[in-house]
Amino acid sequence: MINYNRNIFNKIDNEEKAYWLGFIVADGYLNINKHMLRIKLGNRDRSHLIKFIKFVGGNEEMLKSEIHSETGNENFYVSLYSKEVMNDLLSLGIEQAKSGKEKVCNIDKKYYRDFIRGLWDGDGFIRENLSGIGLVGSEEVLAFVQNYFNDSLGVKPLKIYPHCNTFKIEYRSTRKAIPLILNHLYGDKDVALDRKKELATKIEKIC
Repeated sequence: MINYNRNIFNKIDNEEKAYWLGFIVADGYLNINKHMLRIKLGNRDRSHLIKFIKFVGGNEEMLKSEIHSETGNENFYVSLYSKEVMNDLLSLGIEQAKSGKEKVCNIDKKYYRDFIRGLWDGDGFIRENLSGIGLVGSEEVLAFVQNYFNDSLGVKPLKIYPHCNTFKIEYRSTRKAIPLILNHLYGDKDVALDRKKELATKIEKIC
């Protein structure tokens, strides 16, 4: 049995826990019957899974890989089999199915910024040509994020659009909002997806 902190999500009492909680809402998968949490990412984000392993106090033996049957690309994943982790995530409001009905987790307001950065790293996007940024998720999650940006940054809410079986918001028309949001989420934070933080820094320098 690989040792790690099975009570890591028992209490969301620091920024790093809030970040990973948001990332799990966006990119995690729960199997309730197996008491399993799995996070699977592409090869380019392998290092992010290493960060997660260190966060839970595990070791790199937890990192596994597989070849996608259709694309032939290599994916990496980490699985936690734990009743404690499962029960804590369920009690925080995370559900098994990714159905476009994801909920906002019940955490202290002082950690909203980190929770949203986790969401953005999992289901957000920064266009490679740096022309826009956005987030995909449930209506509840997107409304929560927009209300936070409005209250904290004065960035007015956008229309929430249907997107496949879920919803999307995108900031494109206002150059002031984009660097403001990205600097707020990534500016002085170390726990983030490296490639998105790099793009965020690039936008801040241009705008």
